[in-house]
Amino acid sequence: KYSFLPLASQPMKESQSSSPNNNELSFEGQRYWDIRRMKLAGDYFSRPIRGWNITGSDTDSFYQVKNIFYRDFLIKDYLWPISQNEMLRNPNLVQSPGW
Repeated sequence: KYSFLPLASQPMKESQSSSPNNNELSFEGQRYWDIRRMKLAGDYFSRPIRGWNITGSDTDSFYQVKNIFYRDFLIKDYLWPISQNEMLRNPNLVQSPGW
C-alpha cells in the first residue's frame, strides 16, 4: 500500500540516479569527477564564482552578492592533453582534441 520506491515502468531521472552517490560520497571529494562523468561540467563550471563584497564599509554593502571570478569550462577540458614526452616516445599517439 505504501511504496516509496519508484515503479520499474517509470524512468529514473538523472538527478535521482546521482543522489545516492551524492549522499554517500558528499565529503569524499568526488563531486567534481561525478559532474565531469555525467557531462554536466559545462553547465556547472562555467557559472561565475560569487561571494560577498568584502570591501563594503557597512553591513548592507558587505552582504551584497558580487561576481568574484568568471571561469570557462570548454569541451576540450573533458580530456587532458597528452604530454610531449609521451608523444615523442610513441609516434602513434594523437593529441587530445583542442590541445
